Amino acid sequence: MPSRRDSENGYAALPYAIHVTQEIGPSDPSQASPNRERRQFPRAAAWIGLLVFAVGVVQLLLVAIDLQTPGTLGEPRDSLRLSTQLNQGAIAAFAGAVLAAGGLYVHRAEQRTSKTPASSRDASETRWHRNLLAVSVLLTLTVVVLSVLPTPSRNVAYNPGDFRPLAQPTNVTSYGAYRVSRNFWADRGSVFDANVQITWNDNRTGAALFGGQPGTFEVYTASASSPRESPKLARSFVVPSDGFYVLVVWLGRCETLTTGECANTTPYVQAQLRAAIPTTYLPAQLGGGIAGPALVVMSAARMRAKSRLNLP
Repeated sequence: MPSRRDSENGYAALPYAIHVTQEIGPSDPSQASPNRERRQFPRAAAWIGLLVFAVGVVQLLLVAIDLQTPGTLGEPRDSLRLSTQLNQGAIAAFAGAVLAAGGLYVHRAEQRTSKTPASSRDASETRWHRNLLAVSVLLTLTVVVLSVLPTPSRNVAYNPGDFRPLAQPTNVTSYGAYRVSRNFWADRGSVFDANVQITWNDNRTGAALFGGQPGTFEVYTASASSPRESPKLARSFVVPSDGFYVLVVWLGRCETLTTGECANTTPYVQAQLRAAIPTTYLPAQLGGGIAGPALVVMSAARMRAKSRLNLP
């Protein structure tokens, strides 16, 4: 029969045993779901990367289809649009492929390491890998979102007072009169669309003649420093470099403004200029397409180094 002292020791140790059992027992079941979700995040990142890769491939296929159309590369603005879509598709496909491969690798590596007892350092390393993947996912999704956003543009309005007479340009031999607008600033890669309205007024009565857009006319865009030497058609004008530009309007209704039905009339030119920059988001997409895969590679490399250290 145990002694009273043994009994007292046994009873005294009982609360401690219960306390130890509670400490080393299974964790709270309510925490199992968040832990499982965190373990599945690299797998979700891989699926997101696969989706982004598919979007990039579709963009490349659309460019390839457009290139099969005859005359597509004839217009400078079409060439700029296709080159921009080509760059966007290539960046999205590359970033998505790296994210898909890296996310799948990290997911499998975490599955292997989860079978061994985890220390506080291991938990910190795992959080570090997931944070890198989370930032990479955000950067990769940003690349895709920027490719579908509308192209930013700005409008410039011109009144008749904004145009003045211009001597005939050196590279245009058509008869008629020319008007040049005030200067406007344009960024490299901008694409122009000009909507011009011309009103011919009778000098004696002031009445408007010929309607809103009478006769033959053409709209050019030229450098503000040399409007007579460098006019190009506005409907296909892509800005080669940053600088100031002007609109040049050719009025070809009459051989001169003082002959034929143009005698005793005065032309008034109004215009709405729309300038869009298709390449606005391309630098940000390129940065995200490089930074996102770089973070994935860092995460996978650290995970690989960690798995090698844990090998027996």
